[in-house]
Amino acid sequence: MELIENHAYHTYDDYLKTHEVELKAQIAPKVAINYYRDGDLCLKKPSLHQIINFAARKWIISTTSL
Repeated sequence: MELIENHAYHTYDDYLKTHEVELKAQIAPKVAINYYRDGDLCLKKPSLHQIINFAARKWIISTTSL
């Protein structure tokens, strides 16, 4: 399982780095802003899904604060 999560993380990370400019230029949907800003994102024992959500939340907040 760890190999799958590690591969998924690196694949997603590579995608974000490759497409950073285009992704940062997009405005996040309102539903995503509400979820990542107001949702319960407690990271007691972070899974890959929670880590990706945290990164996406950071991206959404930074791109919508312009």
